[in-house]
Amino acid sequence: IYMAYQLKQEVHLVRSTDSGKSYTYLGALGNGLFPHVDGNSAGTIAIAWEHFKGNMKDNSIKTVGLSLSLDGWKTNQGPHAIPGSDTEFGTMLGGVSLSSQDIDVFWIRTNGDLRELMHRRAFLN
Repeated sequence: IYMAYQLKQEVHLVRSTDSGKSYTYLGALGNGLFPHVDGNSAGTIAIAWEHFKGNMKDNSIKTVGLSLSLDGWKTNQGPHAIPGSDTEFGTMLGGVSLSSQDIDVFWIRTNGDLRELMHRRAFLN
């Protein structure tokens, strides 16, 4: 079981190997809120969230946070595993879904009062 949580506007990750009886702290993933975790049977783990530094009510400073591991969290990339996501501001509510072959990342792009659902898919090797 992998579980991400927010604490003081920072996203953290823990893992349980005994059906949730105990957890091992795996570390802080980055600034932000609202983490979403998914994994697959091949050991791929992905966590997406609202990444930002500063005022959490200012959507214009938010980016898509994504940490990704292909090896059961022995190594990982993030908090911006999506190339260029650290410079695409005005995004919020990142989410992720994994299958055995691909990763789908979703977020809301903001532009004034306009909200648009965005999506990016990548194939896993």
